[in-house]
Amino acid sequence: MIRAARAGGIKCGEKSWRNFTVSNGNNGLVAKKVFVATDLSPRKQSDRPLPVKLRRAVVAQPVTGMALVWHLGYPPGEDWIVLSILLYLLTGAFWLPVVWMQMEMRRLAAAAAEQGTPLPKRYHRLFRLWFAFGFPAFAAVLGIFWLMIARPVDIW
Repeated sequence: MIRAARAGGIKCGEKSWRNFTVSNGNNGLVAKKVFVATDLSPRKQSDRPLPVKLRRAVVAQPVTGMALVWHLGYPPGEDWIVLSILLYLLTGAFWLPVVWMQMEMRRLAAAAAEQGTPLPKRYHRLFRLWFAFGFPAFAAVLGIFWLMIARPVDIW
């Protein structure tokens, strides 16, 4: 839950930082920043689809969540649990394309830095999409957060 709140602050900071570096024309910094966001390991430059830590988290969250539901004795078919799962899937539907966008933005920024040219229009288009995709995904995470706290009985 704290991570969800922290993620919102990080997203706002990322946008400000990228706007600053892009406006200063420092494509090398942009490429490094986008790289860190997509790989979480500045020592390894790879284009694997999802870093290992993230793949584990994507699997561990629903597994441990369902284990907790079972341990606490909640029926898995309760409205708030079903809606939480649906919102988790919605978050994933917006998040997976974002990972691809970040890898593509990293590639574009690195190429621009290497060639000494400004960032291409495609980079800026992907950045706007990346930013737009964050709103529904973050709203879904906030919804999950609220559902876990409130546990409303009748939703439908």
